[in-house]
Amino acid sequence: MDAAGGGGGKHVVCEKPLATTAAEATTMAAACEAAGVALCEAYMTPYHPRSALVDEVRRSGRLGALRRPPSASIAVLKLIEGLRAVATVVCMSARSEEVEVAGGVALSVHRWEGTGVAFLLVHGLASNLHLWDGVAEALAGDGHPVASVDLRGHGTSAKPEEGYDFTTLTDDLRSVLDAVGFDRAVVAGQSMGANVALELAWRFPDRVRGVACIDGGWIELSGRFPHWESCAAALAPPATAGRPLVEIEAMLRRHHPHWPDSGVQGALACFERRPDGTVAPWLTLERHFTLLRAMWGHRPSTRYPEVTVPVLLVPAGDGSVAGRSREEVEAAAAALPRNHVHWMAGDHDLHAQHPTAVATLLASFASTTSATSDPLVSPLASDGRIGTSSARSDHQMGG
Repeated sequence: MDAAGGGGGKHVVCEKPLATTAAEATTMAAACEAAGVALCEAYMTPYHPRSALVDEVRRSGRLGALRRPPSASIAVLKLIEGLRAVATVVCMSARSEEVEVAGGVALSVHRWEGTGVAFLLVHGLASNLHLWDGVAEALAGDGHPVASVDLRGHGTSAKPEEGYDFTTLTDDLRSVLDAVGFDRAVVAGQSMGANVALELAWRFPDRVRGVACIDGGWIELSGRFPHWESCAAALAPPATAGRPLVEIEAMLRRHHPHWPDSGVQGALACFERRPDGTVAPWLTLERHFTLLRAMWGHRPSTRYPEVTVPVLLVPAGDGSVAGRSREEVEAAAAALPRNHVHWMAGDHDLHAQHPTAVATLLASFASTTSATSDPLVSPLASDGRIGTSSARSDHQMGG
């Protein structure tokens, strides 16, 4: 308490237990309150991302229903079996590294080892790689090698003045594939990231085994906004710089009450956390508009006929509501030579909201692709959700 008071007014972190009696704890709390500093017991386990992951695994049903066993011996066996299942997922932790691309630009990459079909996960505008954490952990738990990347200007990647165009972004992704040793990968992107993934497949089909477009890939902003000025005005990001972190988190949890904690924490990683407790977007406003203009100029419909790899289209919703988005999805499905369509109920950030379901869908899609460029043979499913064509953002947390 000397450090909290007359010893310098420092915040106090105390190894557990904080005190041996309630009276001692009360005295300590009062002293810190009087000094205007924080007092915290070093009990972080409930807030660790792995604890959230274990809880997500439990709630997903992968361990089966929780119930009282008929005997102590069976209880021990079931406990061991359950712990092994959890350990299989939890121990698939990511390895962080930097990948240097053209011009010496360093991109932050998270990697999970595996022996199955490889996945490269690409985030959207103003987002970051952590929005994919839940999906990546589930895929890695099933044995897939996975890499997720912070695009230039985003997250903890470098923030050069130039290169915020689709040619440079796809060159960056090809360099990432080289660096992580993925010869041909399923590339999954969300929103703008899906448009980038489709462009990557169009430019470098020999490096892409298949493309999964999560509520994006078909986005043509020029069709919705004939003039750039109207697009910029309508899709300008909200002002978040300087707002308290606790306020941003409260807003996220209020707007997305059904998101798992991995999704909320991933969205919070879109922001730099300042020493005073406020935040600022990693992607500056100027670069946000530069990328938005690149999106406005992107015409994925001109690429569709020439995309030779299989494409999975995953729009948010159930497909029953007419509108521009459904028209764009239907146009993409009609023009892409080899595609699957799977509508999924949920938010724009389906990968953050439903990581287990998205991972399951991606793994199923990957199993229908080929390590070479051979055509798919599976027919279009009768419910229109997943199959192959037989005839031939946004918010500040991720666009």
